[in-house]
Amino acid sequence: MTAGECLALLAEQRLLPPGRMATYLSGPAGAMAATVVVRDPAGIAGLVGPEAGRAGRWPGPRRSCYRGDRRWDVDFWADAEVDRLLRAVSWQTLESGRSVGMALRRYELEFVQRLGTAQVVEGRDWVRRRQQDFAGSAVRTMVTTQLLLALDRRRERAGRLLAAGEPEGAVLAARAAVGTAVDAVLATRCTLVPEPGRRVARLRQLGPPPAGPGFAPEPPGAEDYWRLETMRDLDPGAPAGWVSAALLFCARTTDGLLP
Repeated sequence: MTAGECLALLAEQRLLPPGRMATYLSGPAGAMAATVVVRDPAGIAGLVGPEAGRAGRWPGPRRSCYRGDRRWDVDFWADAEVDRLLRAVSWQTLESGRSVGMALRRYELEFVQRLGTAQVVEGRDWVRRRQQDFAGSAVRTMVTTQLLLALDRRRERAGRLLAAGEPEGAVLAARAAVGTAVDAVLATRCTLVPEPGRRVARLRQLGPPPAGPGFAPEPPGAEDYWRLETMRDLDPGAPAGWVSAALLFCARTTDGLLP
């Protein structure tokens, strides 16, 4: 879709507020998403009803529209809220320790992820500047840290359940840990928003890790992950061996992930 076609579609849906600083597209071809950034949040107040607001520090209104059988999600952000998000993921915030208990909302992570793959419709300078801002931020380190904390909890839970004679619960906890370990690796490399259905495809797309600390020495193999995710080798009569293999995969996958 060309820039002109995108603007025409948004205008047709009455989704072009005044005072726009940038408009860009992102997402796979079958499920496109548009982001519109405005200078003044008052400019988008009339575009969405109260039911479209999302809970969180910024209500981040979203509208969905269709062109034929193709769905478009349109997110609206104010420039000041982008500044607020950038402060929240700064290295200063991370080093202060305030980020440890602060889980970023999914829509915030979606904003950063979509910005990184933006197909600019208007406001190229704004998009380029903000891409550089977030590329230099601590957002990937923060997300990876949160995932590693969740991984530790799931690994510990699997061990406790196995020791308590609850093998079924231990299997499910270990399986959840496997997915979280892969999400942590992907967060350092390509995607901030966990998408279980796309883990295999994204693992296959990963090349050799960049040099330096903070990256897994080698990304896990897609087939190794899928074998555990589908519990192909699980023996219902002796699940302890499968749980141990799953937890070993988690340890190897995330070893050295963060300095």
